[in-house]
Amino acid sequence: MVVSADKQVKGKGQYDSEWLSPYGSLSVSFAFSSNPSHLNLFPLIFARHTQTFINRFLSNTIEDFSEKNGAKLKFKNDVFLDEKKLSGILCQSHFIDEGKPMVVVGIGVNVNNDFKHNSNFSKKFISLRDKLEEEVNKQKIENLFIKSVVQEVAKLNKLNDCEFKSRLVYEINENLLFIDRIVTITHKSGNFFINFTNIVNEIR
Repeated sequence: MVVSADKQVKGKGQYDSEWLSPYGSLSVSFAFSSNPSHLNLFPLIFARHTQTFINRFLSNTIEDFSEKNGAKLKFKNDVFLDEKKLSGILCQSHFIDEGKPMVVVGIGVNVNNDFKHNSNFSKKFISLRDKLEEEVNKQKIENLFIKSVVQEVAKLNKLNDCEFKSRLVYEINENLLFIDRIVTITHKSGNFFINFTNIVNEIR
């Protein structure tokens, strides 16, 4: 099942926070049954898929586009462009008849939002419109994106656990925003410095 909205006023973010999606955003949710061993990996899977889709779109739009400077994963469920948030993914699972898991994946992408001229958001958020400096055909992108996600779900459900996890490890390491960079994590007991080189070696 697929549900899309032009505007969200009571969306849900991480940790039960409220999420607002104004006009101009792509807001879509997918519900499907899945292998229970894959549930915890879906945020990464769909962040990676969204990132790939965005880079494909940009490469078809920008003449000198390079994936090196394209969208990147921010562990574990965000997509960043030019080091600003472009997309977020939230996954939840529910168990239906006979204990079968039903996964609900909500994906938001900033398409025609104007963050560039809003000082409250311009430092943290970006949209495709900001990147391209022109209005984007949101309906066309939405249609293509929904089709691509449905196809991805069908492919993922055919993979065994080993294939599924091996593929995910490779793709995460190739596309993390902070790969080969030292990141400071602030904690109440002090600051920690982590080198994100090959952060994911194995998924259990």
